[in-house]
Amino acid sequence: GQGGIAAVHHQGAPPRRTSRALLQVVSHNPTLQMAIRVRAEALASVQPVLYRSKRTRQPFSRWGELNADRQTRQDTIRQLVAFDDLERVESHPFLDLHAKPNPQMSGRAFWILWSKYMDLNGECFSVKEGPVAERPDSLWLYPSHWCRSVSTINHPVFDFSYGSGALQAVPEDLVWWPRMHDPLDPMGRGVGMAEAIADELETAEYAAMAVKAGMFNRGVPDFVINVGDVTDDQRELVEDKLRSKFMSPDTRGRHIVVNSAIEIEKIAHSMVETGAIEIREQVRDFILSHTGVPRELVALTADGNRATAESAIDRLHISCTLPMCEFRRTELQAVSYTHLTLPTKCRKWC
Repeated sequence: GQGGIAAVHHQGAPPRRTSRALLQVVSHNPTLQMAIRVRAEALASVQPVLYRSKRTRQPFSRWGELNADRQTRQDTIRQLVAFDDLERVESHPFLDLHAKPNPQMSGRAFWILWSKYMDLNGECFSVKEGPVAERPDSLWLYPSHWCRSVSTINHPVFDFSYGSGALQAVPEDLVWWPRMHDPLDPMGRGVGMAEAIADELETAEYAAMAVKAGMFNRGVPDFVINVGDVTDDQRELVEDKLRSKFMSPDTRGRHIVVNSAIEIEKIAHSMVETGAIEIREQVRDFILSHTGVPRELVALTADGNRATAESAIDRLHISCTLPMCEFRRTELQAVSYTHLTLPTKCRKWC
């Protein structure tokens, strides 16, 4: 059971105020959308491999070595296979569940969505369905903002609320809740990378809105022209002449010569003058740096070549895919001992 600080901590806290907003911002920020998609597809491409003891068909006692760093674990597995102490499992209910978590999602679609939730919100909820909790035949992903309160010692139930307003109380043994622990609130909700760049995402969105607004006439003219004390007919005549000479792409940038005093006051500013384009480029580079996705993998190849493009995939695997694979492996391996007690005792995912 839980104890210590967890026993008195307010684990029933509501979701973060920006949980839903951080998911919505992906549709408004093309750079973040591309970066998160690249990370998610790379993770979803990694397939699990199961091993078990060839002689006893039981979990190994060398638990520490199989949960050490990736290189140590692979060396241990190779040694066990070489000494004929280990065999790979080709067919298993866990592999079936991984390949087809529920009737509406393929395994790839499930893990892509799972990765996006983990990156943006730092947590997600997988609700298990099946004859018994220990042997689920379906997993359903719930986003962070659907969870109204998480399980506590006094209330071992997760409370969910759907978009339609429907409420659902799910026992804690039916929920898999992986999360990136918040250093300020380690017993509470998870925290994702998108929250750390929330200000930058808003800045990029405002800059995009400024550029968009600049493409439309909001009732503010580019120039105000003062032709002096003239009648309305004379003013309209000057306006018509200016429109006929300069209101087309072919006449853009032409000059005009007049024989009377005319004052022209510029009001509108170009996108370069407002700095909106430069701001968006800076935020784009910051997002890519924060997510660890190389520029070449989001079609930014201005400063790249074939060599940098090939090395970009290796950099993505080292900085993004491998750490997330290790996190997913340990989380699944831990939950397999508590919630996925399968008959063949096959619980080593490497």
